[in-house]
Amino acid sequence: MTLTVPTEPVGGRDIVQSELARRSHRSNTIAALRGTPSTTAPLPFYTLTRHDFTLADPLSAAKQVGWRYLIVDGEAPGVVMVSTRKGHFEFAGIASGPLPQRLYEAVTLANRALGTDPITYEVRLLDLPSMRAFAVWLNGASSQFISLMEGQPPGSAALRIETGADFIGRLKTRKVSPSNPTATNAHPTN
Repeated sequence: MTLTVPTEPVGGRDIVQSELARRSHRSNTIAALRGTPSTTAPLPFYTLTRHDFTLADPLSAAKQVGWRYLIVDGEAPGVVMVSTRKGHFEFAGIASGPLPQRLYEAVTLANRALGTDPITYEVRLLDLPSMRAFAVWLNGASSQFISLMEGQPPGSAALRIETGADFIGRLKTRKVSPSNPTATNAHPTN
């Protein structure tokens, strides 16, 4: 198996490096900035709405709204968020805590578990705010997903890879509670 990411957006890395440098003094409150942090290749960030789930193929409606750069080599993983607005990139924040840790673990799981799979997957992130879900989307001939927010509390269930049909089917039957906290309503640490 090969995990790939699309070509990095022109100017994206410059924004990330500039914003990380501007926040280096915040390392006492942001563990991802302690040590010698670096960033991985960016992961495209997609969203889906509840309405999109009424379509025969909900994933065809996914919209890319930005990029996420995983911060590694710090004291803990973090994520730099870059949004795409009208064809321009802008810094959207730095997230730390359980979600970046789960993201790091999920990408590691994908590398380890799908290593003998002949399919090439493009690694994406998929946010479904109205469904209270966030996942690593391994987009390929047969898409796979690793949900990051399963369990109570959210994010406490063991990570597992599931087929696209199973992931979408499970979400279509999910009862969503407005008070159920998720990473999608977490505020970035800027």
